[in-house]
Amino acid sequence: MQSIHAQTSLKDSLNVDGDSVFIGYDLSPVYILPRLYFSKASDWYAYNVIRRKVLKVYPFAQLAGEKLEILDERLSKMKGRKKRLYKKGIERYIREVIEPQLKELTVTEGRILVKLIHRQTGMTVYDFLKKYKSGLSAFWWQRMAKLYKIDLKSRFEPETIKEDFWIEDILQRAFKDGLIEEQPAKIYIPYQELYSKWMEKRPKIKRTFRKKPLLLRDFSKKQNKPKQNEIKIR
Repeated sequence: MQSIHAQTSLKDSLNVDGDSVFIGYDLSPVYILPRLYFSKASDWYAYNVIRRKVLKVYPFAQLAGEKLEILDERLSKMKGRKKRLYKKGIERYIREVIEPQLKELTVTEGRILVKLIHRQTGMTVYDFLKKYKSGLSAFWWQRMAKLYKIDLKSRFEPETIKEDFWIEDILQRAFKDGLIEEQPAKIYIPYQELYSKWMEKRPKIKRTFRKKPLLLRDFSKKQNKPKQNEIKIR
């Protein structure tokens, strides 16, 4: 991904021979993403299915990233009973507000959300539960998730998993188009390098020009047509 920097506001100007020459412009960055190309129709279809699901669940991962920073900051200043009460308040908020919305997600959307939470927080869902609730609670939720073929220990790994790179590509394009608000990832993601690794390049098409087929009638005309020097005048 490339960025072009320019300016939106005029800063300084010089007077040259009675004309004002403005110096320095300050434009917000413009990001240019490479075009997508899929050699298989099945890949194009799968990418668009994932895109709809990513745009649906990303706000939950974004909320987790924001709340985790606040949670860590406040818990670091608390001790004893006050700390326990605060944790219970967080659990109540998740149970009453977040869980009803999560229950409406499909299994595939749940898997994507687990990966996005790792992207936004730097922690797996399993580690999150273990740190802020208990190891027993994390173990119990992991067993429950396994029934739906969801692994709470899943990490966001676009370097080794192609689907994860698709998710990252979808996010970058959504940020650029203003579809969702960008929140910096807590893990390092070399997008340009990954694009060169995973995305296919458009092949060069060799164009061949076929000669016009010779029809039978054309052949007969060509054979029967006398040459000009063979025409005899009687």
